[in-house]
Amino acid sequence: MAEAARNVAATGARPLAVTNCLNFGNPEKPEVMWQFSEVVRGLRDACLALETPVTGGNVSFYNETNDRPIYPTPVIGMLGVLDSPQSNVGLAFRDDGDLIVLLGTTSPDDFGGSEYAKVVNATIAGPPPALDIDAEKAVHALLHEAAAERLLRSSHDLSSGGLAITLAESAIAGRRGFRIEALGYRALFSETPGRCVVSVAAAERDRLFELAARHDVAAVGLGSVGGTNLDFGDCLVSLEEAVDAFEGVLPRTLSTSMATS
Repeated sequence: MAEAARNVAATGARPLAVTNCLNFGNPEKPEVMWQFSEVVRGLRDACLALETPVTGGNVSFYNETNDRPIYPTPVIGMLGVLDSPQSNVGLAFRDDGDLIVLLGTTSPDDFGGSEYAKVVNATIAGPPPALDIDAEKAVHALLHEAAAERLLRSSHDLSSGGLAITLAESAIAGRRGFRIEALGYRALFSETPGRCVVSVAAAERDRLFELAARHDVAAVGLGSVGGTNLDFGDCLVSLEEAVDAFEGVLPRTLSTSMATS
């Protein structure tokens, strides 16, 4: 719920209402029914906190293979409203020299159930990141106000993969590289919720930081847009290589599987 609302808020819109599709295994198994009840409880709490009523949805049970249930998979569709079309913000980096700012507080230990844990450690386990719903709402309010003032050149929420993936996606979408200060892998791949990466013109930096302070949201300058590389400070990937990896994986996988089948 928080991520879906953050996706909407990152565009400059106000989260308004939700629909859902809740996918689980066999509810006759106590552990599956527990998963389902906890998800429903969590969605209810989030809807009340974010003031986003549920307009509809559905539940899909008995999703199993060889008596093994799928991972609990709630899917949320979030409706948002823009005050005006002109306040819409995209995720792509736009201009060389724009400053990159991280909004929200990062916990370096938020790796439970993360993409990093899965890819690097082949592990799907551990406590998930803790959500501070009030801090989440503060970030949404900040993004909405900053977008209304036309301060933001780009805006992209942090979720799977953390800061590293968010930066890469904004660079690939805008076909512009970046350079940030070295942060270390914990800061790059932490999946702490309630965060967003934005870019602003240098002249708008102070105004953004002023708004962030007023909303009690942490704001940290990371670096700037520009160049032909994704420069993370202590590691570097060419933009060309990143685009190829991101956009070419599906055609390569399909062509390989079809050729060998």
